[in-house]
Amino acid sequence: MGGNRTGAGKETQEKLRQLTQNWGKLNEKERAEAMAEINKELPPKFRVVVEEYFKQLSRSNP
Repeated sequence: MGGNRTGAGKETQEKLRQLTQNWGKLNEKERAEAMAEINKELPPKFRVVVEEYFKQLSRSNP
């Protein structure tokens, strides 16, 4: 009862780790698609923080 969300959380963490490593290699379309995917999976309270992180990452890895 209640379900176990651990697997989903780990999957999201792995996606974020992979995106972070490859962010500078993605074109604008791929970045936009990745952000849409991330936003779909994250709770709203974390979306702004993650979006800002990837914006900063974009500035440091053009």
